[in-house]
Amino acid sequence: MPDNINYAAVYTELKALLEPIGEKLGEGAGFAWDTVVHQMSVVGVGMLMGSVLAYIGAMSLIWTAMKCGKKADTKPMSTYWGNSSAGEWRTSQVLIHIIAVAPFAMGSWLLINGVMHLMNPEFYALEFFMNLVKTNAPL
Repeated sequence: MPDNINYAAVYTELKALLEPIGEKLGEGAGFAWDTVVHQMSVVGVGMLMGSVLAYIGAMSLIWTAMKCGKKADTKPMSTYWGNSSAGEWRTSQVLIHIIAVAPFAMGSWLLINGVMHLMNPEFYALEFFMNLVKTNAPL
């Protein structure tokens, strides 16, 4: 940890920001904290499940592109006006590979955020309450 952080000032500022929420919640503040921390863990698990689904979708797109490549290898180039030609299959293969980047990117984002939510749900719970203060949401 950096040595130049004034932890007392950070604590005082956080306390001043979160005190209104604690006053509004009263005796239920501890329960609300525990609930939101648990909810952030559940969000993390949901993100991990979403990443698995995104990776499955990306892999199915890659599999489909490989099938298009096999069809392009077996189709003659001269059947353009009849059945699909090799050029059309090759174009489909390239486009599907490009489209498959999106589920891979989404799966990676979900994986990273899911792990972070599971490793430190208290941070995300604190962020949730800070957003309540910032937006002046009614409690």
